[in-house]
Amino acid sequence: MTIARPGRPPATVVISGVVELPQANSLFQKVGAPSQSQPSAPPDNVVLLPGSQFHQIFGPVPSVVTTQIHVARTAAAATNGSASGVHRDHRRRAHHLEAKLAGAGTVGDNLGAVLDAARADALYARILFLFLGMPGILLAVALTAAVAGSGADRRRREQSLLRTRGALRRQVLTLAAIEAVLLGVIGSAVGLGVAAVLGLSFFESPRFGASAAAAWLWGGLATGVGLAVALAVVLVPAWRETKATTVVAGRATGGRRTGPWWARYGLDLILIAGAALVLWSTNRSGYTLVLAPEGVPSISVDYWAFLGPGLFWIGAALLTWRLVDLLLGRGRPLVTRLLRPIGGPLAPTIAAMFARQRRLLARGVVLVALALSFAISTAIFNSTFQQQSEVDARLTNGADVTVTEPPGSTVGPAAAATIATLPRVHSVEPLQHRFAYVGTDLQDLYGIRPDTIAAATSLQDGYFSGGTAAQLMSRLSAQPDGILVSAETVKEFQLRLGDRINLRLQDARTKQLTTVGFHYLGIAKEFPTAPKDSFLVANASYIAKTTGSDAVGAFLVDTGGASTTTVAAQIQARLGTSRDCR
Repeated sequence: MTIARPGRPPATVVISGVVELPQANSLFQKVGAPSQSQPSAPPDNVVLLPGSQFHQIFGPVPSVVTTQIHVARTAAAATNGSASGVHRDHRRRAHHLEAKLAGAGTVGDNLGAVLDAARADALYARILFLFLGMPGILLAVALTAAVAGSGADRRRREQSLLRTRGALRRQVLTLAAIEAVLLGVIGSAVGLGVAAVLGLSFFESPRFGASAAAAWLWGGLATGVGLAVALAVVLVPAWRETKATTVVAGRATGGRRTGPWWARYGLDLILIAGAALVLWSTNRSGYTLVLAPEGVPSISVDYWAFLGPGLFWIGAALLTWRLVDLLLGRGRPLVTRLLRPIGGPLAPTIAAMFARQRRLLARGVVLVALALSFAISTAIFNSTFQQQSEVDARLTNGADVTVTEPPGSTVGPAAAATIATLPRVHSVEPLQHRFAYVGTDLQDLYGIRPDTIAAATSLQDGYFSGGTAAQLMSRLSAQPDGILVSAETVKEFQLRLGDRINLRLQDARTKQLTTVGFHYLGIAKEFPTAPKDSFLVANASYIAKTTGSDAVGAFLVDTGGASTTTVAAQIQARLGTSRDCR
């Protein structure tokens, strides 16, 4: 091949091999340049030469040539700590290097981009903890307090009896502390044992995949919290009784009880009003957890937004306690009528018993309601997460099994018949993958058969804008030169429905770029196997007609969601190892 040289005759080189550059965007970036001056896409034609041959061909290094120094940091350079801390430390080191260079060079921070993605994953894990872990912890603490506090009246009478028989205050508190410690230790041991069994059952590790040090840390923390709750529920009331209550009052079993302090001040209603205010403020500002600028999702965490659900959760629990206490107390006639079909003449007696124990019953109802709400929210999240994982997998892989043709392959759509004859294959759909220039912007172009594409992969309405998936596929089928583009392309080129778009595609016969006209029909935000940024979707027949080639980039294989590994192995054996089957 020949290489053009500025001001000199072309040089001839011999091609020794073909390489793939998966990090071309980073390799050919204009380091330190502002985003608006960055190239729209990496160059298409790249020649890699040894340094000696480069200087032999070009002679003295021309002024237009830049030199990149690639530096790999050692593992020890990454400090142990949170993902955010490591990312922040790396950014500071990069800025320090730029300051040391004093304009003689700029830094292209590839590692910083990777660490930033890890930081986003860590933020997402923290969000999951706030949504799922924190309510579970609060519910466990409340349940522990309820169980430990269920014998409060019994302990109060027994402690009063001990004081009557001459027990000192120190002795009473010592016995209460022993009981609290036994409750905390036994409960923590049982809880950790159950957790270890669940870990072995579902994660094949009693430590849930964590390191031994982390498991001991969290186990000790859980035991400490259990002991603290037991001491607070058992020892603190005993200390308060021995200090402020007489022996006679301590042995009393009746008397008028006043409501809790939060009920007298209406704390439950205040919390619910505060939650509504926070939710209104958050929705008004338009905050969303996951942003998708230019199709690339990123996480933006505003911890103020978590205050609303937290306040509502606590306020709703207290309001439930108030309503149950009100129903069993002042609503005693209503309870009697509701119980009469079951209890008959004993209904007033049962209602009176409920009224006498209404505080204990209200506490139990609140705990059951919180447990049910937590179970329902966890089940909803689990179902949503599984569905989203399947959608992400289908978007990334394309279908149950995707057969990717090697670069430069000329295999046409007729090869789908060979794959369709294999066992457990329900349908096969050919998918063209080309590259097209929209102005100076190089984008992925996918050629599809709109009438049959949905048979091999799932197309959801959320993937598109300007119509449902079925409507846009119908428009493509009715208009051969129709095309779906990304929202970014619509915005950058100020497109309107029906506008003509001229793309430059490579002609298979001349190997030159040729201009092909399309008409804009809608927006494709996501598509199977497509990247997260800009891409195009058009009719495969029209692309084949205008470029002189019906070569397929991939085959989407539907197996009904089962036997994917087996089918992939069968396809690999039938077609050969040059195809990538996933």
